[in-house]
Amino acid sequence: MLQELVSQERSKISKQLKFLNLAYEPEDAQILKRALLKRCIFGVDLNPFAVELARLSLWMDSFIFGTPLSFIEHHVQHGNSLMGASVQDFINFNATEASQDDLFVENLGARFDDLRSVMQSLDAMRDTTAEEVEQSKALWKNDIAPKLNLLSRALSFVCTGRAMQAEGKFKEWEALKKTPNILSQLFDESTKKSAALKQVEAYAARYHFFHFEVAFPEAFAGGKRGFDIIVGNPPWDKTKFADTDFFPQYHSNYRSLKNTEKAAVQKRLLLSPHIAEAYEAAQRDMAVADDYYTAASPLNKGAGDGNLFRLFVERNLGLLVHGGNLSYVLPSALMFEEGSTILRKHIFRHCQIPFFYSFENRNSLFSGVDSRYKFALMQIVNTPPSTEAGQPDAVIDTAFYVLDPTELDRPERHVPYSLATVKALSPEHCALMELRDGSDLPILKKCYAAFPALSESWLNFRRELHMTDDKDLFVEQAATGLLPLYEGKMIWQYSHVFDTPQYWLNADAFDKRMHSKELHRMAQDLGVPKTEIAKHSDAVRYDREFMRIGFRTVARDTDERTLIFSLLPKNSGSGHSMFLNTPKTYALNAEGHVIVQAVSPLRLLFALAWFNSVPMDWLARQMIQINVSQTYLYRLPMPQPTDEEIRSNPAYAQLAKNALLLTLAAPSPQVWNDFCELAPLFNVHKKDVPMTAKAQDVLRAENDQLVAKAYGITPSELAHMLASFKVMANKRPEYVALLE
Repeated sequence: MLQELVSQERSKISKQLKFLNLAYEPEDAQILKRALLKRCIFGVDLNPFAVELARLSLWMDSFIFGTPLSFIEHHVQHGNSLMGASVQDFINFNATEASQDDLFVENLGARFDDLRSVMQSLDAMRDTTAEEVEQSKALWKNDIAPKLNLLSRALSFVCTGRAMQAEGKFKEWEALKKTPNILSQLFDESTKKSAALKQVEAYAARYHFFHFEVAFPEAFAGGKRGFDIIVGNPPWDKTKFADTDFFPQYHSNYRSLKNTEKAAVQKRLLLSPHIAEAYEAAQRDMAVADDYYTAASPLNKGAGDGNLFRLFVERNLGLLVHGGNLSYVLPSALMFEEGSTILRKHIFRHCQIPFFYSFENRNSLFSGVDSRYKFALMQIVNTPPSTEAGQPDAVIDTAFYVLDPTELDRPERHVPYSLATVKALSPEHCALMELRDGSDLPILKKCYAAFPALSESWLNFRRELHMTDDKDLFVEQAATGLLPLYEGKMIWQYSHVFDTPQYWLNADAFDKRMHSKELHRMAQDLGVPKTEIAKHSDAVRYDREFMRIGFRTVARDTDERTLIFSLLPKNSGSGHSMFLNTPKTYALNAEGHVIVQAVSPLRLLFALAWFNSVPMDWLARQMIQINVSQTYLYRLPMPQPTDEEIRSNPAYAQLAKNALLLTLAAPSPQVWNDFCELAPLFNVHKKDVPMTAKAQDVLRAENDQLVAKAYGITPSELAHMLASFKVMANKRPEYVALLE
């Protein structure tokens, strides 16, 4: 059949080439590509310029001398593919509205069949001659566009309701859907439009609703329910509005300014009416879109802010036929991060992943993307994995830390990753580990078999203040009595004096801000209704009254170290670039009084040593990319001993003591005063503190070896771990040599 098609097209093209006196013989592949372009290629983009570029690229790629440009406007269209409705959505809406007339719903199927039929007639035109192209344009303008516009308006009515509800305009939506004869109006072909229709069309124009069944009816004809192949590179943006995304277009260095400077820039810029209007519109539209996406995307209800790439994965999986495949370039985070857990579980349960190749951008494969960012080339096939006994386990062909696509030509860069391994190493999150080679797997399995994952009941973490939401608390000049505000960049392993504070806090204002949170926490701990907790407010103790361990949230798996933990002194606060452990819980004693149960300093020191060890860091690097959060820590295997078990286990006690000594060795005279109350735990005196880098490295190395031994890691396996710490090897070769 294809040979016949090519032969017919070649005959037409040859006649035109002869007429134009062109000595040119197109290859069969070129002819076939041009013939199939109009039948098989579909596309949509929210950016009109991108739509025009796509059309131009397709025309150039399929161009043959002597032929006109094919009519492809109907297959490459403008719209928001995340905001749309299906025919079934329209039918479901009508079914829930008892007052509506079913007449047009019953005829809806016939209307779509008619649209599909005429669209298939358009696709059948090969546009080999100028006359055929003109026929295509006429068919589109006279027969297709009018039908498409009416059906699109009907589905946009459903989307208008969703958008109105996302805007909080519930009364307006109730009034609109109860408009007399609204269904008749939606399918009214007259040019006179009611207020209701104008409202629907205004929402469609504002949000660019895109309905796949209407726009591309051929893909849903004859019982077919979508596309065989979907390829793309979806947006990688968050769905929530941020000042840092808006103001840099007017003030280039906005992101690097201090909070007071940002506030001044905002105030100045917003005095311009057009900027203020754009600012309000951007906030409103982003909030509405985020609510719309959340309601329409059940697989994206994970932790953290929404991200467009996840929404596109969910949307396009729903557009695949059975056996169809989705091939995407997207952030690698899909297979690692907490926010993708629900979507990831769905993929593993209902689909197969032939390959997943994770790239680093250090060589600027994407020139406009941060060099620290990781992205992946992956394919998802809409076919469930086999669950029959005796069938081979599903296997993903993976590669991680790829710098150049040519690396994939080398067999040793590929690591087979079975579904059974996913379940063994990440049973709760179904996350992949970033393996540098196949020898990582046996070590990982050994570590995960040695200890359970960290439990929140043993050590919990949370953020304290937000650098934007709580900026009114921040004082920019140090003064007596003010408390330091710690940020992630201010700490290093075992050191809380790695950098100086940029902001300080007034203790009373800080406590006042945290008071309601403490009452809420007390109510949760005691199981008491919030309405009854006020009588216990005198028992509130603030987190700042306790020593805590904290970690940086921004730390890449390719940096010198990824897990960066430090002990923080009492009377300090922290911004959201750090997580701190929850230092206490509330309980009721026998007399019914509220008491505070603090996390012991001994536990904190043991945890500090374990988290800062090379083996634990290596484990974390298998899943962390740019941001560290407490959810990643809860996946890591580690011992969780009681204080008595720490004291009675020589290795555990030594780890805790070494952590204290390394903390006291931080280069600042204030450190001893900050933590001297911990010295009696191990009978430590000032003279015991290691003051030279070599002495400190000996303690660090001892900790690394104790942790490795606890996991059952052999010297050769520890050497394998160390090989992945390339930055540390360059910066501190003497320490790596000490461990080896």
